[in-house]
Amino acid sequence: MKILQIRLQNINSIKGEHTIDFREDPLSSAGLFAITGPTGSGKTTILDVITLALFSRIPRVGDHITKSYIEKTGMILTRNMDEAVAEITYACNEGEFTSRWSISKNSKGNLNDYTMQISDAAGNLLDLKKSEVPGKNEALIGLNFDQFSKAIILAQGDFAAFLKAKKDDRGKLLEKITGTWIYRELGKLAFEKNRDLGQQLEMLERQAGIKKEQLISAEEYNALISGIEQADTQIAECKKQLEQLTNQENLKTDISALSQSINNAEEELTLAREKQATFREQNGQRMEKHAHLLPYRTRLWDWKGLQQRLEEQQESLEKIKNNLLACDERESRLKEEVKTLTGSDAPPTEALELFRNKVLNLQTQLGNAKTLLQNTTKSAEKDAEQIPLTLNLSEPSKAMAVVDQESIKNTAELKRLTDKLPEAYLEQPTSKLEELRKISEVLQSILSETALLKEKQIQRTQLENNINNLQNEVTEIPTRLAEAIKAQKEAEQKLEGLQKDKTIRDLTAILEEHRKKLKDGEPCPLCGATEHPYSEAIPPAEDDLDKEIKNVNSLNEEWKRTISTLNSTLALKQESLQKSGMDLKKSTSEVNIAEEKVRLLKAGVPANYQAVEPDEALKRVKEEINGLERYRELDEKGRRLSTLTDKLQECKEHYQTVSTLSQQLNVLFPNGDILAVTQNLAAQFTSNNTSRQSLSENQENMQKSHSETKQRSQVLTEQLMTEIPEYDSPATALPHLMDDAEYTSLQTQGQQLAQDISNMEAGLNVHRQNLENLKAKDTDTSIDEIRTLKQARETESTALTTKRDELKGKQVVQKRIQEELVSLNEQIAGQKKQNEKWVLLNKYIGDAQGKRFSTFAQELTLLQLIQKANNRMKHLNDRYLLGVPDEEEDDSLAVVDTHMGDTRRSVKSLSGGETFLVSLSLALALSDLAAQKVEISSLFIDEGFGSLDKLTLDQTMDTLEKLQYETSKTIGVISHVEAMQERITTQIRVEKGGQGHSSLLVV
Repeated sequence: MKILQIRLQNINSIKGEHTIDFREDPLSSAGLFAITGPTGSGKTTILDVITLALFSRIPRVGDHITKSYIEKTGMILTRNMDEAVAEITYACNEGEFTSRWSISKNSKGNLNDYTMQISDAAGNLLDLKKSEVPGKNEALIGLNFDQFSKAIILAQGDFAAFLKAKKDDRGKLLEKITGTWIYRELGKLAFEKNRDLGQQLEMLERQAGIKKEQLISAEEYNALISGIEQADTQIAECKKQLEQLTNQENLKTDISALSQSINNAEEELTLAREKQATFREQNGQRMEKHAHLLPYRTRLWDWKGLQQRLEEQQESLEKIKNNLLACDERESRLKEEVKTLTGSDAPPTEALELFRNKVLNLQTQLGNAKTLLQNTTKSAEKDAEQIPLTLNLSEPSKAMAVVDQESIKNTAELKRLTDKLPEAYLEQPTSKLEELRKISEVLQSILSETALLKEKQIQRTQLENNINNLQNEVTEIPTRLAEAIKAQKEAEQKLEGLQKDKTIRDLTAILEEHRKKLKDGEPCPLCGATEHPYSEAIPPAEDDLDKEIKNVNSLNEEWKRTISTLNSTLALKQESLQKSGMDLKKSTSEVNIAEEKVRLLKAGVPANYQAVEPDEALKRVKEEINGLERYRELDEKGRRLSTLTDKLQECKEHYQTVSTLSQQLNVLFPNGDILAVTQNLAAQFTSNNTSRQSLSENQENMQKSHSETKQRSQVLTEQLMTEIPEYDSPATALPHLMDDAEYTSLQTQGQQLAQDISNMEAGLNVHRQNLENLKAKDTDTSIDEIRTLKQARETESTALTTKRDELKGKQVVQKRIQEELVSLNEQIAGQKKQNEKWVLLNKYIGDAQGKRFSTFAQELTLLQLIQKANNRMKHLNDRYLLGVPDEEEDDSLAVVDTHMGDTRRSVKSLSGGETFLVSLSLALALSDLAAQKVEISSLFIDEGFGSLDKLTLDQTMDTLEKLQYETSKTIGVISHVEAMQERITTQIRVEKGGQGHSSLLVV
């Protein structure tokens, strides 16, 4: 991977747009270049741009760079700028690509969300979401963010701490530097997985134990089965007896029910015979007359139909006559309406058409005039809102008067302001306003920097006071420390004397123990006496030696703690004094820088403002800015008022036209839809004429049909009177005819009554025979006795069933427990098999903290890193080789001094320059390690050259030049060391400007 071009715009302190192109001279031919500039100018920002453009991250911040992060921290986007861009063009195995990160503000001054994109060498954008861009760059380059930061951007600070760290601390640093923390996590995961699986196995075994305890013995299970079988036998016998009793009960119930049914059937048969007699009495004669007239029924109905038709035709003729009279009246009324509307005696259709065209023409003219008035009014409303001015545009004359008055007022105020402002300001007000605003910003910066300067001066004074106080305390502590040491020595000597006394007392105590063992009559081993008066009752002796030793020992320890506290306090005070001295030096430097900054800012202010205090000058500038802004507002307002006056004049003219046309239209046709009115009247004329013609035709046809119907009625009447002479006329015969449905219904009813009576008689005979059969099967036992016996058997059956169900439930439970136990044993066997690999894995790499596997991986990584570092060290300094410390050596890394017979010693003994060279070797080694599968053609080495002497610096430069020559890498060195800047002529200079901003210059 090789970086071809870096482009940045408004990133941190580097303001404006800058491009660093490694394909163009002088960078393309140099290979080795330096990034130079004063402290805080923004040298590291160039490295930030690289990772920001690729991964939306920077090495010194753990989080992704998002909108909320920028708003919270104020980083990335240069102050007072609206857009920031980080862009990098690089070459990899897949070709050339450009990755871009950007963020900008919207019209309200708030940040939009950031964007990311990748384009190929032809400038075509890849179809990616912004969240997919870092992953795509990682795939193209072959390095993730952490690997990229370690392989391309070499920071020495981590390795300087790594060299001298203790073993445990070195392990943490190694994890941080190389990313081997994953092995610690794997060890912890192996331990946790083995623990979790073990707990699962333990839980399964515990469940199996519980199930085993719930199982009953084989004897108990056999007794359970025997009880179930016995209960089934008893239940079956009980059910058999219940069935017999139920049959007897049902038989007696059936006999009773059948006897009642026979009584009911006899009553129903009597009622049916009575109903049949009533039916014949009511309908017999009517049915006979209907049967006599059936041959003449069709012609009788035809005669009736002809009579109805004659009546209907006569009514229709009368109705047609009345409708014809109504048509004549409607035509007269319509002619009068047309004349009233149009004022013309012409034929109605012609008069309506002429009148409609005249009204439509006036309406069109009025609509056009209203549209013009509306458009002009809206335009005038917008102009009035921009001024702003509230107008009643429904009365243009009054609105014009208001505008005229406002114009006079505006002109007067503009004249007063013109007389007040300098003529030079009025010639170019816009450019002068911009100039005044810049002066205002500078004056504001002077006030801010002056306030900051005062704070720094106060801080410097506080540091001076603090240093004086610390010096007094540091001077006082040694006296107190000497007194404490003297008192502790005295206590220690006294304690030694008391310890000797205690030893003598303890020896005496041993003799007293022997005295307790003496027996009367037996000789003493010391004196030979056979009498021992004090063998049992030893005289008491007062001894406060232990108490005194304890008190003196406590006093001695207290003095030791006092000495330790004083030593710690002295060291802390001295360290604090040293730090305060450095802080004072830094604070003095900051005060000087701030004073110079204020001086430079004041020099940039025009002379006429330098004569007064900055706050007074700022006040004056703001007044001038306000005056110029007001002048521009009034000038613009005057132009708008003039334009508004012209538009109001147009409104007035359009308003007059609308008024005239409205009056003419109101006289001719006040309101309504002219097309609808005229079309309605014309349609009524047409409809009335059509109706008259249709009515005349219907009248003629109806008269003809009426004559024909009358003739057919007379012929049919004569025929019927000849065939049925017993009736006076067809009209008297018609009432004796029934509807077919009624006649059929009466026939059906008669037949049904006869059939019902026959069925009842047959059913009654069957019931009587069945009753005799049932009585033959009956017993002498009463139904109450049967029910009592049945209830007793039901109670017995319920009790037996309950007992059997309880036994069955126990059997089901035992079967389920056995099945669950089999399943649990299978799970336990499977779990043990699954656990085997995790038990083994935990044995070798697992522990609760993940330390075992992490330590193993760190040792391998450290050996590999040291091997690659020693390869790099040969080119930097052939005297030293790095080594892993032995058990008896210091925890920090060791170096082998090849110039001193391969003597081993701690890296802590190295000088600052030697430490730097070793750190650089480790950094280069990590770059080699991180990029084993990726060719790295660009390297950036961060600060750290200030600790080198001239010889070592020259040697380091030779090594870097040799590295660049052998590998063709592009190597950038960040430094402010003058000797290095002289040695490396190709430079990217970060130059500080005003207001804390910087710019880039490639030389």
